[in-house]
Amino acid sequence: MTYETFDASAGTANLWSIADASVEIAVRDGDPFGWRSRWSVSCELARLVGLRPGAARSRHAFRILRHVHPDDLWENLAKVHAALRDTAPSSLADLRFRLSTLMDGERWYRFVGTILRDASGALVRVSGSLSEAGQDGYDQPQARGQSALQAEWLRVNAQHEAGGERFRQIAMNSIDGICCTDANGIVTFWNAACERLHGLSSEEMIGCHIDRVNVPEAQFGDAFEAAALSKLNTSFEFEVLAAGNQRASVELTCCTWLENGERCFGYIVRDTRERKARERFVAELASRDPLTSLTNRAALTDHIERLRESGRPFAVLMIDLDGFKDVNDTLGHENGDEVLKVVALRMLGCIKPGDIVARFGGDEFTIVLGGEDASARCPLVAQEVITTLSQPVWVGDEMAFLGASIGMARAPEHGRTPSALLSSADTALYVAKGQGRGRAVWFAPVMRRKAMKLNASRRQIRDAIEWKEFELFYQPQYALTDLSLTGAEALLRWRHPVEGILTPDRFLSVLEGNPLAIEVGDWIVEEACRQAAIWRRIQPSFRMGVNLFTAQLQDPALGAKVEAALAQQGLGGDALELEIPETVQLSADARLKSMLGRLMKNGVGIAFDDYGTGYASFSSLRDFPLTRLKIDRSFVQGMDTSELDKAVVESILLLGRRLGVDVIAEGIETEAHQTALRAQGCLEGQGYLFGRPISATSFSQTYFASI
Repeated sequence: MTYETFDASAGTANLWSIADASVEIAVRDGDPFGWRSRWSVSCELARLVGLRPGAARSRHAFRILRHVHPDDLWENLAKVHAALRDTAPSSLADLRFRLSTLMDGERWYRFVGTILRDASGALVRVSGSLSEAGQDGYDQPQARGQSALQAEWLRVNAQHEAGGERFRQIAMNSIDGICCTDANGIVTFWNAACERLHGLSSEEMIGCHIDRVNVPEAQFGDAFEAAALSKLNTSFEFEVLAAGNQRASVELTCCTWLENGERCFGYIVRDTRERKARERFVAELASRDPLTSLTNRAALTDHIERLRESGRPFAVLMIDLDGFKDVNDTLGHENGDEVLKVVALRMLGCIKPGDIVARFGGDEFTIVLGGEDASARCPLVAQEVITTLSQPVWVGDEMAFLGASIGMARAPEHGRTPSALLSSADTALYVAKGQGRGRAVWFAPVMRRKAMKLNASRRQIRDAIEWKEFELFYQPQYALTDLSLTGAEALLRWRHPVEGILTPDRFLSVLEGNPLAIEVGDWIVEEACRQAAIWRRIQPSFRMGVNLFTAQLQDPALGAKVEAALAQQGLGGDALELEIPETVQLSADARLKSMLGRLMKNGVGIAFDDYGTGYASFSSLRDFPLTRLKIDRSFVQGMDTSELDKAVVESILLLGRRLGVDVIAEGIETEAHQTALRAQGCLEGQGYLFGRPISATSFSQTYFASI
């Protein structure tokens, strides 16, 4: 540590000017033993011991010590050491010794000095005056300049004491508690913050043992000093008695110093109750879903992990809301959020204390049931959730209808980690939704195997797209009146590198549920238009039929994509017919109807595929953009043996005439089918009688080679 004397206050500078002007008085300033400290040496002291006046290094201390009489040296060094060990803000040193000087030989001198420290107890200055004494060291004649120097010295000390008073005022008004004790734990200082924290005034505490505010299990008693010394210069948590007979957690920082040779302790006491309350609040926010205030996904995982570590039985229910997308689409996302809040409250009413409901994400929720009866309660709670959520939800003046599908899993049988258990419940949920929704299904290992197989199939689908293994086959469509070729239906095939040509029944279910369905569907439209352009050069009236995936019908950009594919090949709308499932009519919204209507207005055909197998309402057909009905193959092939199938075919043909739309029959395999359909007024058909689906090259060779 460095002790600098030349940047002192004006008072100290005045002190040096008086001292240097003195002839018989010598003054020194600095740490007498620190190697890096600096000294200020008066002219008189320099004259006495042969030093250069002004600033000098601490080695001067040792040169001065060489001039002290051996009989006086060690006694005075012991006094200096004791004064330096004291850690009070200021300490007094009064030394008497004989000094062998260069000019006057051996004479008695007296050194009176002050040791100053900062608020932390660190040494900052040692300064004082050296004056000639009598033969016994006690006779102190007034030397020239002595009065002026002593007066200035008293003023500097008064300034230091004023600084100490300022420190006491700052400590008294600190927002943190500050208290001081002696080595036995008796309180000597107690600020206002301590009064507020403990509900005890300084008059009540000063002179009392600090144990008065310590909790019973943390009393120090006679071991106070040892305990305090063990906590020096560290911050630690401690529990104390607070106002109102409460307990409070505080953060303590302890320091110590020597005052007149006695050890003292000081504590900074910070009340942590408010901070910890904020931390708990923030932690609670971090573990809650901001919309529903339910446990969030991260906290759910932590909860399951704690249950797993405890070894207690528990079960997990994974819940997906059926129909929530329709709520968002029809009522808007803000109202959808309000529905989710109601759903959360309803599910909370289905559990008992100790269970939790968490929002897993989106419209998926998770319930964790604990206790020995968790597995037994699981189906009961699941059914209660399904029943409760099936009740309508009012949002303003609107009513929302929901359902729930649930997958159930129990620990540790169905998973030994949170992720494995949740995955099992999610797999069971997928099965429940596939069984018709509104169901609760327990996880079974076979589900995992099927799920893994499904994932493998999805990866193969992706590879098929990347390696261009999908291609289109084409089945001809004929006019039944004159047996002329009118067009073809484009049908997807997978040229598998191992299994050969795969028909859609081998992969379509996987592709339909894959996010890549739109990508494949867009390619089908583009490729079918490209091929249609080639064949329309040969037969200008040729029409290409294309099946759309359900995912494509949900794509807002479908209309623009179809128009772009036609424009790229220079085709009019009459070159293309889009075949959509009959069931799409049940969920068709205004956007989809508008988009299909625009395409139909531009000449694109819109056909209901496999008509008669779905649930479409006859009356709603009037409002749906439509140009053709396709009679499902099952009715055509059943006409020979089933009067009911024959009646269905007749009804569809009659409906088409009444609505003013064309009708085409699928699955014509015999001359009898063709004759019967033509007799009932069916104008077009397709089936094995006319040709099986074949590649584009084969189709060209078969149907256009002679043209």
